[in-house]
Amino acid sequence: LWTAQFDEKFTDILAVQDAISERAGAALELKLSSNETRQLRKRYTENTDAYQAYVRGRHFWNNRNAENLKKAIKEFNQALAFDDKYALAFAGLANCYNVLPSYGGLSPIEAYPKAREAVTKALEIDDTIAEAHVALARIKANYDWDWIGAEAEFKHAIALNPNDSGAHYFYALNYLVPMGKLDEAAAEFRRALELEPASLIININLGVIFYYQGRYDQAITQYRKALELEPRSVTGRLRLIDVYTETGKYDEALAEQELIIVPLGTENPTHLKQLKAVLRQSGPQGYWRKRLDQEKQRAKE
Repeated sequence: LWTAQFDEKFTDILAVQDAISERAGAALELKLSSNETRQLRKRYTENTDAYQAYVRGRHFWNNRNAENLKKAIKEFNQALAFDDKYALAFAGLANCYNVLPSYGGLSPIEAYPKAREAVTKALEIDDTIAEAHVALARIKANYDWDWIGAEAEFKHAIALNPNDSGAHYFYALNYLVPMGKLDEAAAEFRRALELEPASLIININLGVIFYYQGRYDQAITQYRKALELEPRSVTGRLRLIDVYTETGKYDEALAEQELIIVPLGTENPTHLKQLKAVLRQSGPQGYWRKRLDQEKQRAKE
């Protein structure tokens, strides 16, 4: 439908993006509304260095764990050093602080006020950014327990940008799941996956929905899909362990735990040996008692 050559020197990536989007739209004979045309031409920053830092931050955000989230925060702050009116970078900061407690990177009482500060600045600069409204919705749900406010912000974010996978994903995870609306949550996760099929975390959490619904075979299949994307995913292995222990497949659960411990060194190898021994000696009840003891010890440490 469209081919073109560009003579622009690749010194201003933002200008190149504008040229590509405008020529593609014209070639496809798209009937764009005035608002859609504005959105197509909208730039959130004029600073190429700020944009590059933001893109790096998004990379670390998309591969999130405690370490990468802190790297993402550093990159978003770098973007803001180049352009202190870069609303998307403030929204990125807010989202990072929103999820850091889930990865043990910061306590909720430290993280959520930082998230609120960042999202407030983002919305002061531009209140049409879906990502910022998602961040605010998550604060309302996870920290304020303002479920009515959270639902309204999630729906507003989706209305602003129906193609934002994060809006659908977090709406499912942080509102529909806590409200027990699992079928609706599954539909939102599927929509998020349509928009971002290579997302590891969305693939994993669709499996979590199946697990909550007792659809264990589907959960296992979904977790396996996620692990094809990233075989080193500790979260994916842990979720498989949940299913296997729930269904009494303890040997399979221990095999998955070994895959975490041996190559990655993320858990105590002694714990695995203890679980194998008590499972042989005392069966499932011994297994669960030993796991409880191990978790109590981990909590003390």
